[in-house]
Amino acid sequence: MTDRIRVLIVIDSLKVGGAEALLPTFLQHVDDTRFDVRVLGLSSVDANHIQDEVARSASSLTQWPEKRLRDFWRVREIKRAIQEHDADIVHTHLLYSNVQAALAARSANRPIVATLHNVHGHNRFLKRKVEVGVLRLTRARALAVSDGVRQSYCGPFGLTQQQTTVVPNAIDLGRFARLSPDEIQQARQDALAGATGPLIVGVGRVVSQKGFAVLVRATAAVHERYPELRVAIAGREAEGARDVRDEIERLGLGGVVRLLGQRGDIAQMLAGADVYVSPSLSEGAPVTHLEAMGAGAPVVATSVGGVPEIIQDGANGLLVPAGQHEPLAEALLRVLGDEDLARKLADRGRETVREFGADTWARRIEREYLNVLTNCDRLVVREAAR
Repeated sequence: MTDRIRVLIVIDSLKVGGAEALLPTFLQHVDDTRFDVRVLGLSSVDANHIQDEVARSASSLTQWPEKRLRDFWRVREIKRAIQEHDADIVHTHLLYSNVQAALAARSANRPIVATLHNVHGHNRFLKRKVEVGVLRLTRARALAVSDGVRQSYCGPFGLTQQQTTVVPNAIDLGRFARLSPDEIQQARQDALAGATGPLIVGVGRVVSQKGFAVLVRATAAVHERYPELRVAIAGREAEGARDVRDEIERLGLGGVVRLLGQRGDIAQMLAGADVYVSPSLSEGAPVTHLEAMGAGAPVVATSVGGVPEIIQDGANGLLVPAGQHEPLAEALLRVLGDEDLARKLADRGRETVREFGADTWARRIEREYLNVLTNCDRLVVREAAR
């Protein structure tokens, strides 16, 4: 096992989120006879199930406590960490890692693979320009999670098409096969909190970008038709939580729309939902959409970012325009009021998600590792590291 290729994954943090949730999946499916994978989190967060899973699966996990992500002096510290881990390749995730760790890896003469998770946001334009500039400078191999993400990074003054490739996200399909009916029923009852349903589930951090305030406005119309309706939103509350709570209070939906906070039973909740909803204003390629289809929940989502690359409207889900509560309410009512449609969307969703299995995904990333190492000659890199 001593001749394994050493990979250091660098990520902004291991908080609960879509990009972070991919790490345990990759670690559990990577070929550990060929790759020794270690993880560095640039800032520590409160304990959660993602950290626990990474700690169990990675060769090592390091999290820097009380570190400021905007502190660019840390490039030197990251370079030392790369050298201490004797990494053959550095794989970065998310904005600050894609900038700081890419610079550190280039300084340490290590090849870089950078995963691009999100489309451009106008509020982060300058940061994204810095990120693109660094990835160009360091000649990182960029893996975009959807073609929408890829296009947002390419174009004039951006990354080249040759520098990037699309590697769609994936999920552990066996995880849903292992769910027990009792677990699913328990999660459903907890989310309903004594109501008889139907149950709509949304998942994600409660931030403005996720559009949950729009979902609350849509819920008002659905609730008129279904008085026992419950909408459960599972995710850590952040800067958008106040707006969502204000909408709940304004529309008198207290108890109908429930903010459940961060949860460790998302798979069970999705399996117990009558509909999974994503009202996001922007997305890259959401893992939760795949999880919902894997769990057998019909999907209603906004047509943003890479979502239309996963969801085909009317075939394996329903797509609606972002930021508009009336079309969202109409789509939810369609699914809840038509059992045949709900069953068709759920069945087609299960078929779709088979294309996004974690084993195939891990092999694709491994091939990217081998490609960049071949181009720089891994033996030279190993000797330079020593």
